Amino acid sequence: MTRRSPSCSSLRRDFQTSTGVKSASASAVTDVGLEDPTLLRDACYVGGQWVGASSGAVIDVTNPATGDLIATVPSLSAEETERAIEAASSALKDWSGRTAKERSQIMWKWYNLIIE
Repeated sequence: MTRRSPSCSSLRRDFQTSTGVKSASASAVTDVGLEDPTLLRDACYVGGQWVGASSGAVIDVTNPATGDLIATVPSLSAEETERAIEAASSALKDWSGRTAKERSQIMWKWYNLIIE
């Protein structure tokens, strides 16, 4: 029996509606020990957006020790993968153009957001 709190279900439904990407089930999230199920996304972050495969195809992510399903991730096509690589390359150029102090400030801000 899969247990889902109303807040998790509504978050999952909102995410599916806005992105067209399926979220992991509550039981899968529980199995990986996340207190906040919104941290587990069944999508790829490309160019500042969460995206799924245009075909809707997914790849199962399993725990290698138990074989249990943890989540699914989009199975991107070659063209979608190329777009992701181009977006990452573009982001790296921007990141590399920042000073060490700027990068440090961004990383500290990110760290503090994670700790919250």
